[in-house]
Amino acid sequence: MRLRGLTLGTLLLAISIVGPVVAYAGISVIYPKATHSVNVNTSPQITFAQGSDYSTANTLGFASAFTLTDNSAAFTMTLSSLSGGSITIDKYVHLVATSAISTFKVQVATAASGTLDATELEVLKVRLWTGGTAPTADGSSGVCAVLDLESAVDTESAATCNGNQTVYVQVVFQLATGSAGTSTVAVRPSSIVFA
Repeated sequence: MRLRGLTLGTLLLAISIVGPVVAYAGISVIYPKATHSVNVNTSPQITFAQGSDYSTANTLGFASAFTLTDNSAAFTMTLSSLSGGSITIDKYVHLVATSAISTFKVQVATAASGTLDATELEVLKVRLWTGGTAPTADGSSGVCAVLDLESAVDTESAATCNGNQTVYVQVVFQLATGSAGTSTVAVRPSSIVFA
């Protein structure tokens, strides 16, 4: 009995050190210490719109106010960290293609830059997905494209998404413990095929 209690105590201590996984509607968080800001294009043929989970992230303090811009067919994301953590936001933004678009990919429009270095920025990517169930991995059902936002400018997703539907953009990032600073990256549609 003593050994069993010791094992349980050790397990509980390990859990408290690792930190809690907190799940909100469309958002999973481990030690949230970062915020986002977003500028989103509003010009056709493909537009980025505010995702339903972005406002939740803003309310919870994980994202700053949502703003719109017409200056380019891209959205710009700025990530600010205080001490690290992991956040997944399922419906960060929506990517909507007009009926004239058959397929498209996404690419890095502006390479990640700022004061967060490669050791601090452990994961920063977007998954484009459709359907009713948010992905938990790159290969999950409904994922039509994945883009590593730490890649060089003009790096493109390997896969394509179909037009004529709403495509959800899931953002996934993980920052090392003790990280501090900001990083900005922009994403745009690419390899657009017209129907």
